[in-house]
Amino acid sequence: MLGPSRRDDIVVYDTTKTQFEHANLDVLLTYGLLRDQLHVVDLNDSQRALIWKDDRLERIVGPGRHAFWKTPYAIQIAAYDVNEFRFAHPRLQAILQHPDAVKWLDGVFVDAHEDVLLYRDGALIEALRQGLHVFWKGTGKVSWKTIDRREQVADVAGQAIMTADKVTLRVNLLVTYQVADAQRAVTAVADYTQALYREAQLVLRAAVGGKTLDALLSDKESVGGEVKNTLTARAAEMGVRVISVGLRDIVLPGDM
Repeated sequence: MLGPSRRDDIVVYDTTKTQFEHANLDVLLTYGLLRDQLHVVDLNDSQRALIWKDDRLERIVGPGRHAFWKTPYAIQIAAYDVNEFRFAHPRLQAILQHPDAVKWLDGVFVDAHEDVLLYRDGALIEALRQGLHVFWKGTGKVSWKTIDRREQVADVAGQAIMTADKVTLRVNLLVTYQVADAQRAVTAVADYTQALYREAQLVLRAAVGGKTLDALLSDKESVGGEVKNTLTARAAEMGVRVISVGLRDIVLPGDM
């Protein structure tokens, strides 16, 4: 009686495709003859690897076991621990242009006039300065806030205010300011631009309300100086520096 016939399957692989992929990769790698033909990299959940072929980026791979043919190309494998979070490389621009970069890397470009606060899982990691900053994805919830450090102008317009002698005016105020402390500006108040605007309204109302119409019209500069002194202290608590304050217009009632 003849036993069951034995069947051998021959599978041909194109080694120019660089990566060797098979459903039973772990089993096949136990055969020394095959394993000798491959570069094998094992990555845990916190590791990523850049695969270079003839000094050109071939792909970026994540957790798992990956195998690459040793020939006909020169293969280099560079593994990274993403717990370090930030990613830096001498050939960063070339890496970011690769299609795999979108899946594994994220980044933010900071202009010369900006501060960017980088957060990871709700905690501030650092304040980023001018330049390109790149970090690994999949390392927590990452977000950032951009703060413009250029001078800005708040036009506090059309407030109806009653003077000490009961005359109701409309007063327009211009406040020039600049963010001095980015971290304080985003943590002290929900929106520092709106907070500064509201403070300017309150300070202006108090300054004008304490003067008669004649005193106000005869010395508008002193009102602006009074508003600036009071507003500067409050703005500093928000991380904002007040540069200048001026009364732009004083609109009298129609019967005057």
